[in-house]
Amino acid sequence: MDVYYNIPPITRSLVTATVALSVAVHASIISLYRVAYLAQQTFWSFPPEIWRPFTSFFITGGGLSLLMDPYFLYLYADSLEREGSRFSRKEDFAWYILFNMAVIFVLSNLTVGGFLFLRPLLLALAYTFAQDNPRRRVYIAIVPIQARFLPYAMLAISFVMGGPTTMLMELPGLLSAHLFNFLTRIWPTYGGGRKWIETPVFMRKLFAESRAGPTTRGYGTAYQARTPSASSSGWSSGWAGSVGSRGTGRRLGGD
Repeated sequence: MDVYYNIPPITRSLVTATVALSVAVHASIISLYRVAYLAQQTFWSFPPEIWRPFTSFFITGGGLSLLMDPYFLYLYADSLEREGSRFSRKEDFAWYILFNMAVIFVLSNLTVGGFLFLRPLLLALAYTFAQDNPRRRVYIAIVPIQARFLPYAMLAISFVMGGPTTMLMELPGLLSAHLFNFLTRIWPTYGGGRKWIETPVFMRKLFAESRAGPTTRGYGTAYQARTPSASSSGWSSGWAGSVGSRGTGRRLGGD
């Protein structure tokens, strides 16, 4: 249990939710129909089934994806939460996750659709990991590449193994992560503009009690003082892996 509780809390929560819900779905304890995103049941039924946009981010594919998707979720989220220069506070990483979920959900609905969104989220995490570690060596199967090419290699694998529809269903993840990077880093740093995406005040307050004290980071131990309250306005890819673990995209009612 020590190993489990040594995982950073947000990563631990994401992986635990993914494993628990995916096992329940694939073991037929919970019907996929009850937790996958369906616009009719989400917005037009009564009462509205508002949990669907959230649960659809925590369901893996079948077969090896049941093992590999949570593994890569852990791999990239753990690295970003521990070492990400933009996520020195837990609430910053939580806000990053929520932002990407929201953008992926909107883009998917406006473009190719889909009813499960875990793999676009994995691609978003891989993209941000690649931006933070562009020259780190990672592996696609046994082929070493620099991390900056990782998200594009993942899309290429999806295209080869699942066809253009599978690739397009994952593409919103790359776009959402790039939008976050543009609004929080590129535009403020190189465009002279303001930082448009700030962690909301309510999330800072929610995580306030956990800020004080030491936090283990990839580059050492960070100490964060307790902030006084004040009013304010406000698929298979990775460091090592096999291309065989990615499956094809699926749609409800499809072949």
